[in-house]
Amino acid sequence: MRDEAKWADKHPALATATPTTRLAVAKSLLDYLRSELAIRVDYLDPLKQESIRQLSSQRLQEPWAIDENEKMTRSFAAYPRRKRDSDSGESIYVSGYGAIGLSLRRPSTFPDYGQKLSVDESEKIIQHLLQTLQRAGLVEPTDPPKRQERPAQLSGVGRLHGLEGGMAQCRCAM
Repeated sequence: MRDEAKWADKHPALATATPTTRLAVAKSLLDYLRSELAIRVDYLDPLKQESIRQLSSQRLQEPWAIDENEKMTRSFAAYPRRKRDSDSGESIYVSGYGAIGLSLRRPSTFPDYGQKLSVDESEKIIQHLLQTLQRAGLVEPTDPPKRQERPAQLSGVGRLHGLEGGMAQCRCAM
């Protein structure tokens, strides 16, 4: 978070922020992704969970075996954009309208910036943060989501892309 060159071409609120401020903002975003289970963890992957369920039924007796109808908690993809009407509920959308966007627009978040941030600016900051966190290896792109209509969008757990429509997931390295 301290290499100033990484921030020079980012939104002015990030470019002029102190390393401490940028660290706090990045940590807040990563904490949010973790709390929403936008993390890459094998045990939250639906395919791995199916494997665990099968092994459980083969090797464990009731009541210790996992019931075949039990809904297991899974990880989610995070998209740095607003949710669209056509989007499924199987992803997380990090936008200027959500908790992270509201937090970014507080005057106390970027005290050295001195200007009020718009919703669009907070969304640009989210994208810039994700791009920088991706270069640092803390978030990674994921596969595009499957959609009924065309064109397809992007999607992932512990993965984030940081580009418009991109998706990310956090590696939880912090």
